[in-house]
Formats: sequence, C-alpha cells, structure tokens
Amino acid sequence: MGIRFPDTIFIFEVGDRDTAAVALYESLGFTELARVPDPDSKHSGYDYLLYLRLDHPRG
Repeated sequence: MGIRFPDTIFIFEVGDRDTAAVALYESLGFTELARVPDPDSKHSGYDYLLYLRLDHPRG
C-alpha cells in the first residue's frame, strides 16, 4: 500500500463578460462553481464574477 495524496483542485475567478476566457476554461474541463455579483462592477465592467473549478486527480 502506498500513500494516497488528495486530488488537486484548481479554482479560477473570471468576469462574466470575458466570454473568450470562460469558453477556454470550459473547453479545458472547468465547471462553474459559483456566480457572485461583482462589488466593483462600475469599474470592472462585469456584472458577476464566476468561479470555475477543475478537479485533477493525482496519478
């Protein structure tokens, strides 16, 4: 029996209007974990911040 380390989890934050980045991350296997209103939307130009998650099992 060997030691089993936990899986690696990647979480990225991206603005909802950055459709190219969202499409790229989704094509890589990321899924939406949460959608939060952007508190700085006047300056950022985003209505929501998306949190995208990818679970990567250790081999």
